Amino acid sequence: MDRNIQQTYRSQRGAFLESLHVFLINSGAQAFLADEANAGNGPPLRCLEIGFGTGLNFLLLASMAATNKSPLVYLGYEASLLSCEVLSQLKLDESLSTMKQHSVRLDADCVRNVWHTICNAVREYYRSETPSNHLTFDIGPSISAQVRVGDARLFLSTEAGEWDAIFFDPFSPQVAPSLWTESVFAETFRLLRPGGRLTTYSVSSEVRRLLTSIGFSVQRVPGPPNGKREVLIAARPKV
Repeated sequence: MDRNIQQTYRSQRGAFLESLHVFLINSGAQAFLADEANAGNGPPLRCLEIGFGTGLNFLLLASMAATNKSPLVYLGYEASLLSCEVLSQLKLDESLSTMKQHSVRLDADCVRNVWHTICNAVREYYRSETPSNHLTFDIGPSISAQVRVGDARLFLSTEAGEWDAIFFDPFSPQVAPSLWTESVFAETFRLLRPGGRLTTYSVSSEVRRLLTSIGFSVQRVPGPPNGKREVLIAARPKV
């Protein structure tokens, strides 16, 4: 939990399952990374995340890519990185057991390697007397991953390329209203490839209205087990 704004970063009922369901499954990322045809030297999955938070979405994403030897390009935005002390509280062994129960193929060594890489990068960031505005995660030759630290709105306006999936995971519209705006969603629409998906946990009428007005095809779908009743998929139409 962020003590300053009293917002939890993850569901208290199962953080791994929430990340898996809301972001990796709903975006199509899990299916892409699990497809053996995408292993080796095929085109990478390109994923953009707004709200790196605890790094859990990235942990699952990169671990799946490493487990299945699928190439991945990841870019995350985070206004304020959590400390290593907070990050280290994640119970990996318990969470891996949960993933196994739900038939999610993850190599335990890959997960631990990615998690240690995240923690080490954050530790070095805070040790630096003059921290840069980005962290790079050295996970393997087929995975390119970094997080940019600062206002996501500034980064989005200068970003280029087409992305397969966008994980929209900042704090709620009530806590971080500057990110849940027409201009921000317009940038995400611009950056998504036709057929790509933006996924998020908010199904508020205002969020759905904004996404629809920009051109997204918006769908409410069932939420994760024991979590939110509904979550959102917003797809950029193919034509």
